[in-house]
Amino acid sequence: LRSLVGSEMCIRDRYQRRVRGGWKMYWNRILLCFVFTALFSLALNRAVLAPTPPMGWNSYDSYLGSLNETSFREIVQYMSKNLLSIGYEYACIDAGWYNSNGKYYSDGYSRLIPSPEKFPSSGSLGFKPIADYVHSLGLKFGIHVMRGINIDVVNNNEKIYGTNYRAKDIAVESQKCAWWNDWYGVNMSHPAGQAYYDSLLDLYQSWGVDFIKVDCMFGQPEYKNDIIAVSQSVRKVDRPILYSLSPGSKATPSEAEEIRQYANQYRITDDLWDCWSKEANASAFCRSYPSTLSAAFDIFPNFVGLIGKPGLNGYSWPDGDMLPLGMLSIPGSDQIAYRKTSFTESEQYTLMSLWAFFRSPLIMGGDLKQIDTFTFNLLTNKDIIDINQHSQENVQVWANKIPNIRVWKANVGEAAFIALFNLDSIVKDVHFSFEDINLSGKTCSVRDVWEQSDLGPKQGALDATVQVHGVKVFRLTNCH
Repeated sequence: LRSLVGSEMCIRDRYQRRVRGGWKMYWNRILLCFVFTALFSLALNRAVLAPTPPMGWNSYDSYLGSLNETSFREIVQYMSKNLLSIGYEYACIDAGWYNSNGKYYSDGYSRLIPSPEKFPSSGSLGFKPIADYVHSLGLKFGIHVMRGINIDVVNNNEKIYGTNYRAKDIAVESQKCAWWNDWYGVNMSHPAGQAYYDSLLDLYQSWGVDFIKVDCMFGQPEYKNDIIAVSQSVRKVDRPILYSLSPGSKATPSEAEEIRQYANQYRITDDLWDCWSKEANASAFCRSYPSTLSAAFDIFPNFVGLIGKPGLNGYSWPDGDMLPLGMLSIPGSDQIAYRKTSFTESEQYTLMSLWAFFRSPLIMGGDLKQIDTFTFNLLTNKDIIDINQHSQENVQVWANKIPNIRVWKANVGEAAFIALFNLDSIVKDVHFSFEDINLSGKTCSVRDVWEQSDLGPKQGALDATVQVHGVKVFRLTNCH
C-alpha cells in the first residue's frame, strides 16, 4: 500500500510537470511526494504493532541465564526454517545476557551491554550483529531487561547518557526488585529518570531490537510510573518495538485496564513452569512455586474483556506466560535444557488449547535444538493457531456445570470452536448441548481438532470422553 500510494503520486507529478512545465513546481511536488510517503509509512508501522497475539521463542525456560551466541544462532536457524511460516517470529534472549561470572557489563553510561564471553560478536556494536543475523532469517529480535538501574553501575556512579547526572542521582534503593536484588528502582520525579529510560531505548533501537520484555514491573501498582516512562521512551524511537510487561503475579483486571494502553502484552500470572497443581502428590518444586496450569482456569476468565484491546502503537494482549514444553531447565539449576517437561501429554494439549482460546501470546520456552515430533505438532496445529490468532467472541461458556469441567468457545469466521477441559483426576464423559452456544437444534459438521478427524454431522449436541487433565477441541461448521 505504501509503495502504491507513493508511486501513484510520483507518476501524477511527472505528468503534471509535462503538462504545465516548470522545474521548480516539479521538484516541490516530488519532495512532497516522498514526505507524504514517509509519513504514511510511519503511520502504518505504528498502527499495526501486535495486531494479533505475538508468537515466538524465549530462552529462559530452557537456558535460564546461560544462553550463548552459538546456541542462539542454531535456534533461530531452526525457527526460520520450521516455525516462521506458522507465525513464530520473535526470537528473544531472556535474563543474563549482560553478565558472566558475577560481572555485569555496561557501556559507561549506566546501560548494560552483552557479555563478550556469551556473545563474542557483540564487541563495540552490542547486539547489532546478532539482530542483523536474526533479521536476515526473516525473524524479529527481542531481549529481556529489568525495571530500574543495575546495582553495579550505581556503585560505579556511571553517567546517565545525554545528561549531566549520574546513576546515584536517580537510584532508589528502597525500590529494589524483591526477587533480584541487583536492581535499584529509578526516581521518576528526577529529570534524569525519564532520560535514563530514553537512553536505554535509543541503545536498543541502534541494535535493531524489535521486542523488549521488562521484568519486575507489572502487578505492583507503585511501578506504574515506570511502565509509563518506558512506554514514552518506546514511542520516541523510530523503530517499532513491542513492549511486554512481567511478571504480573498480583495483576488485576482493573490494573490491566489502566496500563494496557502503554504496552502490547502484559503478564497476568506469576512464572508458569510445568506444574499442574500444588496438590500433595505434586513435586516439591511445584508445591512451592506460585503459579500452576490448573490455576490459570480461575484467572483467565477475569481478563477476557481485555483481549486485543488498543495498546501501545497498536494492540495489547493479556499474557499467560511462556509455554514450558519440550526440553527444559528449572530455576536454581546449573544445567540447561536437561529434562523433559513434567506435563503429561494430556496436560500439554490442555495448555496449548487454553492459551489458544484465551488468545494469550504463544511464546515457546523449550529448547528448539531438541524439539521432538510431539512438541512440534503441538506448536503447529493449524486450527489451534487460527483460534489463537484470528478468533472472536472468546469466552468461558460454563464452569463446573459438570464438576471440574470447563467449557470455552471461540469463533473463527463461520466456524465455531468448542473446548471441553477436564480438570479432574478421573476420566470424564461430557455431554455438551449446542444450546449453550446459541445453536439450539442445529446440525453441524464436527471435526476433532487435535485428532484431526472428521466426526460427521451432529444434531443439537455432542458427547466426548475427556482424559485426566485433558481437553477435547471441536470445530463446528455448516450449521443448519
